Amino acid sequence: MTTTLEARREAVADHERRATRAVTQYAVGGTWYIGIWYFVVSVVAAVVVITIEVRNGGVGINPAAGPAGSARFFLFVMAILLPLMITPVHLAAGGTRRTLTRGFLRGGAAVGLMFAAVSTLLVVVQPVVLGWLDVPVVGDPFPILTYLGTQVALCIVYVFTGNAIAISYYRFGGWVGTAVLLLLLLPPALAEYATTVGLVTGLPLPSPAVVVVGCAVALAASATALWFMFRDLQVRPRVG
Repeated sequence: MTTTLEARREAVADHERRATRAVTQYAVGGTWYIGIWYFVVSVVAAVVVITIEVRNGGVGINPAAGPAGSARFFLFVMAILLPLMITPVHLAAGGTRRTLTRGFLRGGAAVGLMFAAVSTLLVVVQPVVLGWLDVPVVGDPFPILTYLGTQVALCIVYVFTGNAIAISYYRFGGWVGTAVLLLLLLPPALAEYATTVGLVTGLPLPSPAVVVVGCAVALAASATALWFMFRDLQVRPRVG
């Protein structure tokens, strides 16, 4: 009897591991399937802008703007779309809310790290290219590791928030989902304030403690929101 119970537990655990891995791979692969073209198009657009600046003697370019600073918004959109496509199929096929939650948490963390790394690489490379072309660089220099850290926090928070928003509409319907949307946007708003990335130029910079605490709270809040939305999700979406 003991052997049978242990074998059953092992089978259940193996099923959950495979289901979680499948969701994680779907989240990462689905994001990069479109994401690679996002970066290609963004880089081409940046080249066009640089070319125009070179030919017309423009005022300069900020390396932190453009594709490097907007990756989180692309991730936000993808994070809303992907759960809506896999959730009903995953649950109907025998997956659980727990495997969905774990899969999207791991997938969101993975793509957040990857996109933050690519964005930081663009920030490092672009001033070098601009220097070769004698195009002035605007904006104050900043530590690369600090930029990488803030981008990691922003990207992951936006992914978790997008996932939570998608499932809020799935489980609550249009009216309640829209009301919940306002609450779910608080973590990315906090992360934006804490890092000052994307805010109006001229606002005072927060202290390092505010940045660390703000990002940590935003990450915890967005991950908790994602878990809450998945925890007792029904198979069929609610309409209305």
